[in-house]
Amino acid sequence: MNPIRQRPLSVGPLRAFEAVARRASFRAAAEELHLTQPAISRQIRSLEEELGAPLFLRGTRHVELTGAGATLLRAIAPLLDRLDASVRHIRTSQGRRHVSVTTFASFASLWLLPRLAEFQSQYPDIDIRISANDTLVGQDDPELDLGLRYCHPNDAPANSTLLFGEVLSPVVNPSLPLRQAQDLARHTLIEQDDHRSTPLRQVKDLARQTLIEQDDHQPSAEYLSWRRWLREYAPAGTEPRGWIYLNYTSQQIQAAMAGQGVALARMAMITEALARGELVEPFGPTMRLTSPYAYWLVRWPSHGKEHRPEVTAFADWLLAQAAQTRACLGRRHVNVRTSAAVASFWLLPRLADFQSQHPDIDVRVLASDAPGEQNPPEPDLDLRYDLPDDAPAHATLLFTETLTPVASPALPARQAKDLARQTLIELEEDPPLPGAELLSWRRWLGEHAPATQPRQWTRLDHAKPQIEAATAGEGIALARMALVSEALAHGELVEPFGPAKRLAAPQAYWLVRGQEQTAATRPEVQNFIDWLLAQAAQTRAQLEA
Repeated sequence: MNPIRQRPLSVGPLRAFEAVARRASFRAAAEELHLTQPAISRQIRSLEEELGAPLFLRGTRHVELTGAGATLLRAIAPLLDRLDASVRHIRTSQGRRHVSVTTFASFASLWLLPRLAEFQSQYPDIDIRISANDTLVGQDDPELDLGLRYCHPNDAPANSTLLFGEVLSPVVNPSLPLRQAQDLARHTLIEQDDHRSTPLRQVKDLARQTLIEQDDHQPSAEYLSWRRWLREYAPAGTEPRGWIYLNYTSQQIQAAMAGQGVALARMAMITEALARGELVEPFGPTMRLTSPYAYWLVRWPSHGKEHRPEVTAFADWLLAQAAQTRACLGRRHVNVRTSAAVASFWLLPRLADFQSQHPDIDVRVLASDAPGEQNPPEPDLDLRYDLPDDAPAHATLLFTETLTPVASPALPARQAKDLARQTLIELEEDPPLPGAELLSWRRWLGEHAPATQPRQWTRLDHAKPQIEAATAGEGIALARMALVSEALAHGELVEPFGPAKRLAAPQAYWLVRGQEQTAATRPEVQNFIDWLLAQAAQTRAQLEA
């Protein structure tokens, strides 16, 4: 008969046991406690040996408590809760407030830590605990207050705040002789190889490369690669002397600072090194690249800590530091000129989509009802409304014009003859739109209701008050479909006579590039053009439906 053991149990295995019992999974318990699954298994086996009884029935797909396990859980669960509460009380009662932050290692070492002394000088009684982890954690960890993460805007967690966008630039040690893109042929390029992409595009490139096989892919890699930069800026056929592959941004920057080659660096990570002269941009700011990925501050209000003063203080400080970084990176912008009506009813309602894809690009909308007028700042792009014969030779067609009667859903008009009891809202712009007579109620009435006379007319000189008057139920407007598609989709306006009574017009909407050659080569302008053409394709589909 084995003697009964008298040695007290360790807290570590008890906490592992409680986590496995609560989560019904060794794997989930390991993730919660930030341990490996084998380590959890060893602790449970050690505890079972100490007790002399099995605590779990282990199946292939499930874990179940034994009778002994259930007895132990009832005893230790409240004890661990009281222990954790006592530890928190001791920590806070000593007057040391703290903020726990999770981020990835490179961001911690290259961006956060170099700035942290300033926060500590402002708040000497607040401790900052940094947990570096390349996996997004925190949602289920009540000990964490804030997260600093890097991801695409579509993948940003709820309660995220944009810190700054991604900007990339070649950087080198100041002693490296490099001033033009073709000089890269005499240098080694330092590629960040966080197991995400390969620098190869053709089989013949293998003769000049060292291949390293990896099996871990992340979507941001395509935007961070040297190949992308070379395609954008280097002369065709430019090949470096060799490559160095590193899987951490911090290693990449250290190698560049040591003079071992040229790094395509994430600018947010090197602003301090550039300011100190430890690195330089050999080609200057004009050859930077951007990425749709960005850096975010993540908060977890479900933890119930969002109102702790120390967490608020640190979050505010982070946002102030991020504003400084944005200023160092330089905000790119696109100037777009169009009419007030197109800006209000077509462009602005869609603009949030572009800003979510390109958070580092500002869009300045210059609303003018005189398209030929040259007012500073000079636009990069014009959204014009013209007859085809009047459109500039290099203009790109966005979509053609379609007219339709629209009214408030509350207005009692369902047939063309009902117009005799209604007020018609006519657009008479000054100066007149090109081919204004083709956009008039008189033309529509002649086509669909030749003998009808309305009860009265309301004449307005801009499309914006015309659409607003129809929305308010003040009459029926003959509207330009592209300008009311959103209001129709939301039910704010209806087509009382349906799509059959629409009227085509020869006018169309055009994209015109200002300062054509320069604007076309700026990446941010091209990003906006690509987005604009995609939005125009959606509008064409709506008009044809």
